[in-house]
Parts: sequence; C-alpha cells; structure tokens
Amino acid sequence: MAESSKKLNINSLNSPIEPFPGLSIDDLNKYLPAIQTVEDMSMEDKKIKEGMFLTRCIDGFKKLPDESIDLIIARPPEDNWETTLDSGQGNTLQDYYKWNQTWLEESIRVLKNTGAIYIFCPWQYSGMYHGLLSNFFNVQTRITWKNNNLSTGKNIWGNQASDIWFATKTDEFLFNQNPVGVNTIATKVSKNNKSERSKTLHNLSNKKRYAFYNKFLNQKRKVLYEGIKNGKVIGHTDNYVRVEVEPNVQLINSVQRTRLLNNLGDSLFGRI
Repeated sequence: MAESSKKLNINSLNSPIEPFPGLSIDDLNKYLPAIQTVEDMSMEDKKIKEGMFLTRCIDGFKKLPDESIDLIIARPPEDNWETTLDSGQGNTLQDYYKWNQTWLEESIRVLKNTGAIYIFCPWQYSGMYHGLLSNFFNVQTRITWKNNNLSTGKNIWGNQASDIWFATKTDEFLFNQNPVGVNTIATKVSKNNKSERSKTLHNLSNKKRYAFYNKFLNQKRKVLYEGIKNGKVIGHTDNYVRVEVEPNVQLINSVQRTRLLNNLGDSLFGRI
C-alpha cells in the first residue's frame, strides 16, 4: 500500500521471459496488455471505468467512491515481514495488525450495503482476521480447506489447513451457492453455448488489446528483445506490450529504445 503504484514489488513481472506458473508467453501476450495502473482508474458518467487494475489495494480503494463495490476477494501477505507490505512498516505483529486494519477500513467504505468480502489466510493468523473482520463486518462463514501447496515436515504433523473467511457488510447480502459447486457450469451450459461464449470473449479480448496498443503508437519505449519468431525479432516493453522489429540477432537479450509505428493486432511493429 505505497503512495504510488509504480513502487509495486512484483517479481514475476521483472523479466518478461519468466511466465507465471501455468501461463505461456502467448497467454501473457494476450492478457497482460489489458492490465492498467491506479492512475488509469477514474469515474465515467458516474460509473467506475471498466478494466483490470494492478495496484496496492489501499491505493485503488482511495480512488473508489463510497458503496460502489459488490465483492472483495483478498489474500493478504501471509507474514508481516513480506516485502509486499508498505515500505517503512515495522515487522511486529502489532504493525501487521494495524496494516490489515487500514485496508479493511477502506473495504467497508467502498462495499455496497449488499456487498461481501472473502479473505484467504493461513491458519496461524485465522483468529486475528476473525477479530478484525468482526470489528467492521458481519462474519457469516469460516471455510477450512486443505492447501496442498504448503510444505509438511517428516517429523511432525503437516500444517496444510488454510481458512477462508466470508463476511458481509449487512445481513442483507447477495449470495448464490450454486456457482461455487463443482461441475455446475458443465451441467447447465451446452457445448455450443460454451464455444460461442469463448468466441465472444476472445473477440472482446482482441478488440481491447488493439485499442490498448493504439495508445502507444508513435511513442518511443524501452523494449527487451528476447528472440526471433516468424522472421522478426520479438520483445516486450516494460508494461508487456509485444513488439517486433526487423531481424537482427545482435538485438537478442538487449534493451533498446524503439519507436512504435504500426498496430499489428497481436503486437506493435517498431523501428530502433
């Protein structure tokens, strides 16, 4: 929750050639260009600007009006010494408690009266989050689940339990349990409908990416060039816009200022 989203500490974005687990470079090329920053958040005709915004949650909350959000899903840092906390924050449990209290106070402000919040947390801090949520929300449910990503020791019982707290702003809230169940979508949506929906989403994604890329035409940006594909040298800008230029093997693994000239749909053509 720093003063500027530019201070985000996101290691997985430091190198464009290191994809997120389970995502290919093509996946990143397709979806990451749609990600915007807190500076892009605004109100349009008394409605929140549509989009996906990557920022510290407290920075994003401060840009939102009162009672404007239906649902918040959060997984706070699991340890009070994690680097995702604000710079200058202490490492004591009391500091960690106050840090969580700050963003939860903003959460209750931006949630609609029918809104809700889910918090994913390790069992060690589950009691703390129950107490914090009880100060602001109506706690409805504690969901305990087995987290297979947690390591277990050979000489002690494994600690693989994690909790999800479900709380609401008031006792009049929106809730539908069916979509949470397994296979509920598969049994209700035909194969043809899923195919049509997938096609619609892909078309929408392509249109949004094309519009996003247009914002950078005729600009000069730093590009990390990674390799050659289809006779072009391929790279990415610092905000993960895909760029291609005429082949030159000496560009690979180098950062070059590049003027972005043409929108090719899935990438921008540039000239160094």
